[in-house]
Amino acid sequence: MHPFKIKYKYGTGKLIIAGILGPLEQKNTDCQATWYCEIGTSGELIHNRIEIFEESLLQAILTRKTAIKEGFVLENIFLKDVLIKPSGGVLLLAEEQLDIIRPKKQAGSPIITEEHELHYGKGLIMSLDHQGKSMWNVLLDKRQNELTTDPKTAFGSYAYQLKEDKLYLIWNFMELKRDLKPLPTFRYWVDLNQSKINIDNLYGVKTIHPTLLTVIDKDGYFVYDDRTFKSLPLNTIQQQNAFAMAVDPNIFFQTNGGIVILSHMEGTDAKRYKFSTISF
Repeated sequence: MHPFKIKYKYGTGKLIIAGILGPLEQKNTDCQATWYCEIGTSGELIHNRIEIFEESLLQAILTRKTAIKEGFVLENIFLKDVLIKPSGGVLLLAEEQLDIIRPKKQAGSPIITEEHELHYGKGLIMSLDHQGKSMWNVLLDKRQNELTTDPKTAFGSYAYQLKEDKLYLIWNFMELKRDLKPLPTFRYWVDLNQSKINIDNLYGVKTIHPTLLTVIDKDGYFVYDDRTFKSLPLNTIQQQNAFAMAVDPNIFFQTNGGIVILSHMEGTDAKRYKFSTISF
């Protein structure tokens, strides 16, 4: 069964069913089309539309040669959610995800556990109108890779909230670099001006992964297009920490005033947690 979500359209009594589809004989994470279905209060079918992914979308993720092959699909795509837009239609929130599981033997112990090599790739935002027609597609250009024995404590993926037709995405940058010299070394990323930004100074040394906020408007444009990674740094979340933590984008709560996110220490034995509010 390919992934889809059922949403109630508040104030109308209608149901929205939307998701991503792929060939029946392939994995349910292989997809090549969007699906939008609207059902009325008496059970009547109002809209039912399937659209094959546009070539431009495929080329943004794949090579052009691969994208133009007939019947080609996007692999390892996970549908996170379907959001009903205030102006009508929906947003499909998806993401490249891959979990490679390997046996891991603990030193000095006969116990063998599972180690997960997690890959959270590009985020994929697809906007459909009230009939299910494609309006625009946006890619959140991120590459988040980590090793863990418990995927439930991972720091990859993104949190989200749709408010007044703007989509807010919160995610961790996990491609920091470190110079081997001179001492003392520091973690950094390279900004739009090709300058090294000292993350230990900007976010604090107790920040495991720096967190960013990306905002997409109702027309599919990045609000902070002129900033590094088209995002704002949420650099105050971990600055006062006594213990090293990072935001877990898989655990969050949406409120009228913004989003509440959880931070925690690394590993399965994390003993420190905290909540932070990001106001929109």
